[in-house]
Amino acid sequence: MLKAIEVMKERLPKIKESAEEKKNMASRAILYEHIIDTYGRAYERPQGTFVSWNDLPVPSPIFFAMDVIPILPAHFAPMAVNLGKSRRLLDRAEQYGVPRDSCGFNRLDVGAALEGVMPKPDMGVAVTYCDTIIKAYDLMARAADVPLFYLDLPYHRHEEAVSYFAKQLQKLVQFISGITKQPLDPERLRETLVIAREGDEYIHKIMELRKTVPCAMSIKDGFRGQYMLFGAQGSELGLEYVKASYEELKEKVAQGKSICSQEKHRVLWMHNAPYYDFSLLDYIEDELDTAIVIDSNSLWMSSQGPYDPDNPYESIARRFLSVSIISDDASWADALVKYAKEFKIDGVIHFMHFGCRVYNGGCNLSKDVLMKELDIPYLQLHADSIDDSTYSPEQIRYRVESFIESL
Repeated sequence: MLKAIEVMKERLPKIKESAEEKKNMASRAILYEHIIDTYGRAYERPQGTFVSWNDLPVPSPIFFAMDVIPILPAHFAPMAVNLGKSRRLLDRAEQYGVPRDSCGFNRLDVGAALEGVMPKPDMGVAVTYCDTIIKAYDLMARAADVPLFYLDLPYHRHEEAVSYFAKQLQKLVQFISGITKQPLDPERLRETLVIAREGDEYIHKIMELRKTVPCAMSIKDGFRGQYMLFGAQGSELGLEYVKASYEELKEKVAQGKSICSQEKHRVLWMHNAPYYDFSLLDYIEDELDTAIVIDSNSLWMSSQGPYDPDNPYESIARRFLSVSIISDDASWADALVKYAKEFKIDGVIHFMHFGCRVYNGGCNLSKDVLMKELDIPYLQLHADSIDDSTYSPEQIRYRVESFIESL
């Protein structure tokens, strides 16, 4: 993986040059720059560097404020797929005893921890909204021989839950300080939350532009952006990224550009994509003239409450508890109806990632509610986002094409 970072360093000048010429690739250049900087420092580990393996929802601003590099194994997995390294790591996890029918992200990350190919951490932090993540991080921390902290996320959403989770965040800060031997500087936390709050404003602007007809933003750009939305909030590069993404999309919308030659339909994509077959997304947009307008992970990020630099722990707790996808299924189903109206959705494609009970558990309820309220059809595709051994590209394309024809 370190070699891959070196290759990205070589490509970066060309990407920046292309960004200046085309004026629509600045965000991609910033994405590369962030990956190079984050993974480069995490692998090289200069004196005084600390690294944490973080679950997706873990609040990055706290780590930037405490000079700890957040590495997100859930983002490492798609990178490994794109580099052709996934099969070896998946097999390594299976040999260790992780069952094949569990989440491919978690299996690959356990394999990567066992093989020592991710940057070596000083700690790990996970959130209890997903049971397979809890066990995966346990195995990963054991393989890396580092302490592990769980943020215990309440199921119900009320004031007592906010207070409870805010205290969890304070305990997280104590946990980090116990490892780095450095206390949190409240002013540094305030600075990172100010940056993150400004980034949120651009995220919301982007979401408004994604509602435009015709759709001007490729879903592949949406999936790429999730790396920054989850892992770079609170950093200067993270803010630069959302600013550049907004300016690029605003220009495309102003010019009336469309990702489809003729936008016939608009669909919402649920959960992750098959990262080994991104061409499926091109097929839907280019060949079937169907815009994948929005994805549920982007809705996750944009639906969170605001950061409050003057009340950091409570505001972060409220952000967590405002996300409907990790709340009860009925709340998420109601939210989907709202989003379907706002984004003018004709249908929903749910990539039923194997082993995921967070998304898949409420699928039938969401399907029933959308059909009842808006008469919107709902397609379920069963495969793993990381492990291609369960995937049939021909069968998937046949089912997608038949679904689109029925809209």
